[in-house]
Parts: sequence; structure tokens; C-alpha cells
Amino acid sequence: MADDGTIELAGGRLLGPAGPLPAGAIVTLQITATGMALLGGDPPTAWQIPFAALVEPRCRAKRDGVELAGWVAGNLVIISFPSAATTGVSPEEIDARLAAATGRSDQPAAAPRTKRPRRRWLLLLVAIVALGAAAWLIASQLVSDHARRSAAADRASAAAMNLRARDLPAGWAADHPSTSPLGGFLSTGGSGNQTAAQKKVSATAIAGYQRCMGIPDAKDRVFGAAGITPPVEVGGLPYAMVESTAITEAGTVTQRYASPQDVTADRVQISSPRFPTCFAEAIGRLATAGGDPAKAKADLPVERQTLRQPLGAFVTGATVTIPVAGITGPSTAQLGITVLLSGNYEQTLYTLSMPGTFPAGLRQQLVGELAARLSGVDGSRSA
Repeated sequence: MADDGTIELAGGRLLGPAGPLPAGAIVTLQITATGMALLGGDPPTAWQIPFAALVEPRCRAKRDGVELAGWVAGNLVIISFPSAATTGVSPEEIDARLAAATGRSDQPAAAPRTKRPRRRWLLLLVAIVALGAAAWLIASQLVSDHARRSAAADRASAAAMNLRARDLPAGWAADHPSTSPLGGFLSTGGSGNQTAAQKKVSATAIAGYQRCMGIPDAKDRVFGAAGITPPVEVGGLPYAMVESTAITEAGTVTQRYASPQDVTADRVQISSPRFPTCFAEAIGRLATAGGDPAKAKADLPVERQTLRQPLGAFVTGATVTIPVAGITGPSTAQLGITVLLSGNYEQTLYTLSMPGTFPAGLRQQLVGELAARLSGVDGSRSA
């Protein structure tokens, strides 16, 4: 640590793109009294990050070094340093400095943190850095114009429909929303913090969805002008396999509409044979494009899910294979999007798997449990 209080860490490696710096760039990090600076790249580039723009920064010791992570403009920035980089200052001291400078909240969350092998974080999906930025659009699918109601009873009713721990087999547990790769999908935040680039990405992905469906914006009830906003929307907890070096997660978002007629009107579009694959590809593009509109046009492998229709609910869905980059090089992940409609409710089940695929039998089991709860019809899970 310098006499003026500046902390400098050298030899860091970006696990994903950060501002003007590309993924994989070797950087030096400086923490000053007013913010952070990243120096590196070819040609050498400096990226200044004031503390006011840094959200929930963390510094943690890892088995083979130190990892620093934080959110900047809706994107997760992760830097991995060798152990030698922190000579003269401990990871705990750096973390305390960041917490004090940013007003970070360290209050324990209601959801328990899943204990995972540390190796799992070497596979952290860099592509998921876009999830926080895209979550506003993903979590508010099937939008509307109805005036919002904040009645506690309606919110409690919607929350009770979400995925629960007892719906899952042994070996699964609730994950911490802030560290779960699916956490951004289950957020129900607004779009006010989107940058101009992110807005362009969203518009590009939406236009692609509408072309895929063969409908104009004026008739699009999912992303377009024909949609209506649900009075109540509640995201559930993410759940993950505990003893696994792979990433396997599931979670839901539930919307409660003022009238079953609103859901019935949405079903006309959602029951189209084109919907599940068009919708899944749009979500995949939003999740991986970052601030690049060109990537929001990328062709992504999409496969329609084979689902039995449970009693009392309509179900449709697809999986999309998205490109990801990790410390071991380029890879892919499978993102599943399953939509359930019943009565006043519209619900989305999200699954994420890397490597491999989410078990089809488990997805069908979860669909049955969720449909039974949404509809109140006994036997939905076995129909």
C-alpha cells in the first residue's frame, strides 16, 4: 500500500470484458480514495471507475490467488490475481476498504448460501455478466398496461406459487441471489439504468423475435405495444445442486394478472408453435450480447422442450445454447425457458446447465409441481 493509501495489485486477468478492456486482458488495479482504475490491454488503456458507479464489490482469497468482483453499469466485472499480487495488504483489508468506500450492505440475506466446491467458480459464466442488464426485460415478459396494484395479499399469493425447496430432489438447496448465475433472471427490477447501448441491444433482440414470430410490434403481447403489465410480479429464489462442480440451477418468476382474460389473450400468442423457440433465442441474445447490437442478431442453437401438458395449465418452452467464456476458454451453457399459464397467473421457469443439459425428467417433474400449485388442480403433476 502506498503512503497516500493507494492499493495497487498487478498481474490480474479479466475473466470477461470490462469497459474498454477485452476479456483475458492482463491488468493492474489501483484503488484510490475516489475509486478504482484498471490499467492494461494492447494498446495500454486506463478505465476509471468512481466508487459511485461500483456496486457490491467483493475481494476474496481463492485457493490459487485472489478474486475481485463488482457490478459496473449492470455488468459484472471479475478480475483474478495471483497470490503474490497482494503483498503488503490482505484480501480482507481490500474487501473492507471497498465495503467502506461504496456503502456495501453486508447484512445476511434471507436465502442461505449454497456451499460449493471452489473449483466451480473457475467455471463462472462470463456471459452471465449480461444477465443483470437484461433481467429487467426477461423478468417482465408478457408485459401490460394495467395500473399496478401493490396489495400485500396479491403479492403473497404470487410469491407462494414460485419454486420451493421441497419441489426439488435431495441434493438441491437455495442459492444466494447475488452470486447465482440465474439471479439476474429472477430479479424484477426496472429498466431505468439501461445504457444507450443496452437499449439498442434490447430493441435489436425484440425486432428479431417479432420477425421470427411474423408479427408487428403493434400486435406483440410479449415485448410489444399490445402487451399489458401485470399488477404483481414476484421473483423466487434460485436453487442449485449443492455437491457438484457443474452449474445446474433452477428458479421461477410469477406474475399475477388482474383478470384471467389477460392471460387468455396472451395465450393466443404464446401457444403459437413458433413461440417457444423464438422466445428462447431472444432471451439467449439478451443474455449474451452485452452492449453489442451485432451479437443481438446472432443465430443461437434452440431446441423445443418436449413437455406433457399438465391438468389446469398450459405449458410451452425451449432451451437455447449460449456461448460463454471462462478461465479455461470458450464454452457453452444451456439456458431453459419454460412458460406456464393458468387462471390469473403467468410463470416462467428458468434452468441453467454448464456443462451438459438440464435433466428432462426433472424439468417435467417441476412443471407438474408448479402447474398443480398455479391451478389448484390435484393430479397436475402426473397428467
